[in-house]
Amino acid sequence: MMECKLKQIHRVKHSVPIKINTQTHKYDELVYFISGCGTTMINGQTLSYKSGDFAFYKSGTPHNEYDPVPCDIIWMHFFFDIEGVALKEGLFCDIDGRLLSCLLNLRKQSLEQSDYKNQMVEIFLAEAILVATQIQNTFEVAHSRTNWEKVLNYIDSNINEQIDFVFLAKSNGYSYDRFRHLFAEQFGLSPYAYLTNQRIEHAKRLLKNSNLRITDIAFDSGFNSSSQFTNIFKKYVGLTPKEYKKRVSAK
Repeated sequence: MMECKLKQIHRVKHSVPIKINTQTHKYDELVYFISGCGTTMINGQTLSYKSGDFAFYKSGTPHNEYDPVPCDIIWMHFFFDIEGVALKEGLFCDIDGRLLSCLLNLRKQSLEQSDYKNQMVEIFLAEAILVATQIQNTFEVAHSRTNWEKVLNYIDSNINEQIDFVFLAKSNGYSYDRFRHLFAEQFGLSPYAYLTNQRIEHAKRLLKNSNLRITDIAFDSGFNSSSQFTNIFKKYVGLTPKEYKKRVSAK
């Protein structure tokens, strides 16, 4: 059995910040962020989106949206009943643009004045729903197959570099927010917190076992300056790097 009904689909481009207050809808809603960045809140959880992400909200689910920069967005309200198919609420990443292509075709068809328009719209909508579901399921499969040891080894091997966690997330099949959530589930802290902790531990080893200057240790440990290093080190360790070096050298 398959029933798909499109209530409305729109493409919106804006050049000024827009804030949409918390709302609910009678129908399911899918919002695709073609370009831009911002946040959306689903059931009290705030998620950050970027270009290529899409959000799905079930009918009746409270949600909001804040677009602080110019954005290009497609959104639609719809109803569907496809046997064995269920969309999950949340924010997901359309890595290869398949869903965007479906939505653009769907919007184009919805604007046509032709024979069999309603039937064609239903077909294009069903395709978009199935592609979105496949993307969501791929995220779940990727989660189960993610080699977290490989992820940690990559971070540990690049602690003195500016790691692009958004790229790292996408290379593992996730949006950054999903990756951060799963990483925290696995290790009890965010990717950035883990990286900072590893940098501090590396710096502690250098302070204890080398005669490098504080500035050199800061850069070798991935910090942008000695002042940043000192502030973060004291926050984590309770001592400045100089105080720590003096204490471990006295032992």
